Parts: sequence; structure tokens; C-alpha cells
Amino acid sequence: MKKLVKAVGKVSTVTALSLSVLVPSMAVADNYPNKPINFVVGFGVGGSADRMTRSMAGFVSEELGQPVKVINKKGAGIK
Repeated sequence: MKKLVKAVGKVSTVTALSLSVLVPSMAVADNYPNKPINFVVGFGVGGSADRMTRSMAGFVSEELGQPVKVINKKGAGIK
């Protein structure tokens, strides 16, 4: 029984320390993003990846309140 109490105490301590580190960083992220967003598509213009990204960009822009630019870099998706 004493081992169980010790284990629960350790887990509680680790949880409290983790939350004390995470909670302040969440408050800082309230105004993120604060500049335009670039989506990089690793394929050429007009492909399915390009069309899907461009259609999503409008929704993301409305949701985040920042302009979203789609940049195509042909060959970036191939290794």
C-alpha cells in the first residue's frame, strides 16, 4: 500500500510540473499567427495537391484571420 501511495505521489508531482510548464506557453499562443502563412506544395501548378491546397487556403485564411499564400515548388515532393 505504501508503494502505491508513493507512486501516486510521484505521478502527481510530474503532472503538476508538466502543467506548470505548458500553461504559460498556451497563453502566449493566443495571438498566433500574427503574419501571413505560406503553404508549400511540392508538385507543379494544376495538380490535385495544388487544387486541394488552394481550396483549403481560403478556409484556413478565414479561420485564422491571416492571408494564406500557396507556393508551388515542383519536385520538392520527390526524394
